[in-house]
Amino acid sequence: MELGRVCQKWQEMFSAQGSRTGMGLRPILDEVGVPYSTAYFWIGRYKDEHKPPNVPTEPKEISLEEALDKLVRRIVMQPHGYMAAKFAKYAFQHPSEMKLVERAVCEIYRQIGEICKTKQ
Repeated sequence: MELGRVCQKWQEMFSAQGSRTGMGLRPILDEVGVPYSTAYFWIGRYKDEHKPPNVPTEPKEISLEEALDKLVRRIVMQPHGYMAAKFAKYAFQHPSEMKLVERAVCEIYRQIGEICKTKQ
């Protein structure tokens, strides 16, 4: 485990130098006679044993309206597949698609309203 600690420190110190300049971690390993695969194996083992514990974070509390809006938009965007991300990120480039999305959102909300009326 000591080899992992030392190699990990070397990796931190010399990674900024880069392998293209010949001043990275590999020349150091060559100099001391440690094979790359052995060094990276022990670095991985050292990091696994010394990583911080996975502490769950408190979930962010959102309103019912926000949760419903996210769910409705997810339902509307689902048929668009990978293009949905482009629509959201570059909405100004997809005005006709975004109009269709807004109409679909309104239609789902209308249907939710009708369902609520029948439940009363």
